[in-house]
Amino acid sequence: MTPTATATYSGIFAYNSCSNIGVSCLAGVANAGVTPRVFDLPVTAGTTYYFVISTWANPTPNTVAYTLVIQTVNCAPPTNLSVSSIGQTSANLSWSNPSGATSWEVAVQTLGDPIPSGSGVTTNSNINYLAGGLTAATSYQYYVRADCGNGTFSAWTGPFPFDTKICDVAQQCNYSFIMRDSFGDGWTGGTMQVKQNGIVVATLTGPADADNLNPITVTVAMCDGIPFELFWNNGGTFPGDMGISIVNSFGQTLFVKPSGVGSAGTTLYTGVVDCVTPACLPATALTATSISDTSVTLGWTPNGPETSWQVFVQLTGLPAPTAAETNWVAAPTNPFVITNLTAGTIYDFYVRPVCSSTSIGPWSAVKTFTTALCPLANQCNYSFIMTDSFGDGWNGGTMQVKQNGIVVATLTGPADADNLNPITVLVPLCHGIPFELFWSNAGTFPAELGVSIKESLAPQATIFTKPAGTGTPLTTLFTGTAECFPATCPKPINVTISGVTQTGATVAWTESGTATQWEVIILLGGSPAPTATSTGVLTTVNPFVFTLLSPATTYDVYIRAICSASDVSFWSNKKSFTTLIANDECINATVVPVNPTIDCVATAPGSILGATASAQGNTCGGTDDDDVWFQFTATSTQHVISLLNVVGSTTDLFHVLYTGSCGTLTQIACSDPNSSIATNLVIGQTYYIRVYSYTATAGQTTTFTVCVATLPPSIKTNTTQYTNQQLVEDVF
Repeated sequence: MTPTATATYSGIFAYNSCSNIGVSCLAGVANAGVTPRVFDLPVTAGTTYYFVISTWANPTPNTVAYTLVIQTVNCAPPTNLSVSSIGQTSANLSWSNPSGATSWEVAVQTLGDPIPSGSGVTTNSNINYLAGGLTAATSYQYYVRADCGNGTFSAWTGPFPFDTKICDVAQQCNYSFIMRDSFGDGWTGGTMQVKQNGIVVATLTGPADADNLNPITVTVAMCDGIPFELFWNNGGTFPGDMGISIVNSFGQTLFVKPSGVGSAGTTLYTGVVDCVTPACLPATALTATSISDTSVTLGWTPNGPETSWQVFVQLTGLPAPTAAETNWVAAPTNPFVITNLTAGTIYDFYVRPVCSSTSIGPWSAVKTFTTALCPLANQCNYSFIMTDSFGDGWNGGTMQVKQNGIVVATLTGPADADNLNPITVLVPLCHGIPFELFWSNAGTFPAELGVSIKESLAPQATIFTKPAGTGTPLTTLFTGTAECFPATCPKPINVTISGVTQTGATVAWTESGTATQWEVIILLGGSPAPTATSTGVLTTVNPFVFTLLSPATTYDVYIRAICSASDVSFWSNKKSFTTLIANDECINATVVPVNPTIDCVATAPGSILGATASAQGNTCGGTDDDDVWFQFTATSTQHVISLLNVVGSTTDLFHVLYTGSCGTLTQIACSDPNSSIATNLVIGQTYYIRVYSYTATAGQTTTFTVCVATLPPSIKTNTTQYTNQQLVEDVF
């Protein structure tokens, strides 16, 4: 049964009695389209059969026009219909022959015509039957049936649709359309049309559900020299899953639409088919290597037939070049060296292909690079080894390698696919110039990021390691001076800090050469690294003792060797430490004033910066490796203890309440919340508060204030002392 072109939502069903109609059918088929409804029905001679043609009640239409053809199945019909070598006026038709027939009838029709009711054209070949006399750029379909050899025929098989071309076969070449589905369940009704001169030459239906994530390629014969477009005519159920790319007859990728981009109902790509000359495509995978202070070697991957290029270099941030740009440099080779650049400067570069004197391709995407601070001869590679403790990459985390404040490399860490494997990046650094590693972006899971640095000189020692779970984002993790050549006066190594107190510390180091005099400099933490002209304290003593320091303060220490009046080493790598806090132990607990009311008027400042673990017992949660101590004298049997204004590297603090003396404390309360109520206190007795961070990560910088407030007494009254009105108006 073939419905008319507008008669959608219809079906045909077979019954063997009137009483079964609408109850139990023998066979049938229905759908929402206008394609023929075809099904096989086993029958018994002499039996009457009833056919019901119906439409869905909703949506409309409720009536359907149709052509009904009932065919006797005398032998197996042809299968696997196909069309090839489609030209303007002809096409080759082929099919499989399951019945072993030697003759067939073919009916070529305008697309949408009903199943043939009469005979077709007889042919003795089922391979490349030439259907001629067709009209160019027209939609056709064909049916075929087998001659069963006894004067009967099989049922018609079809329709198989095809479109004649707008050019002859000799003027055609094959373009490939590679379709993908990001979820793996097919395009779910989505379709795209390939058009030439506005005529649909192919309809792409994408992968099927069974194809999973595998791409499917459809080859479409295209006419040379004629414009074509890819039109997304139907988004299907999940348009965001659909992806496609176009590859021309030379294997060049002309267009890629990843899943999740583009809009249904729009033209995704337009171009002109070229079966003779490869496309003049933009270069990709641009590189900048051998970067010196004034020159760079630029490279790229060509994607066309070109043998020369035009290179455009400019300061970063300026508008990209247009097709009319003339301030380019001819590049007859790839790679190509650009000179006369400025040291320590960020540049953008673009390249475009010269395919012929009349064919110049588009500019590439931008590639940014920074010129070095020194010539190549003064550079050497430092190794930055990046790890991720979970194995899913740095998740957006980045670190910057800087020299003289200029970013010379950005580290992005391992990728998800690298799992737990470390990734090494070689960064060229300039000899004798300070460099630093700055944690520029924490990423989603900063505690997973790890990095270490190996110097260039043999034995390529590891000069810095940041294990996962340490360090703070947006801080400088390491500073040092790059060394590319063996020094006549080597810098001190293995700098250590010991004996840290509230106001002092001892620094020691290993002398790498023969120096007996050194220069020691101590700076506030985070200060810029010393330069060659910086001055410290000269000493012949190793270890060296610092005094008169401030409590709870971070310091950076550097040492350099004085080999002679004219031969001084570079500064050592930075060594940092934090002096102890005044109330690091119970015996030095800070006194907290007690507020007579619930209001926190008087408080005591607090910080865990530089705090260390205490020996007193503790059964509360968290890790008390950075505890500080406070004390107060109870003025009531209950007080409110509050940690206020909590800021810093962590805000998750614990506080523990003790009674007794520092040598024999008894724990009486724990609190993870920053406020607790201490009850059953003894007026006049001293109590101790121990505060520490929940985390076990060292180097926390949290500050806060401690408040001890007094709860008001509870209200006690009775109805004999006050009237009800007095209770309401005066007491409550």
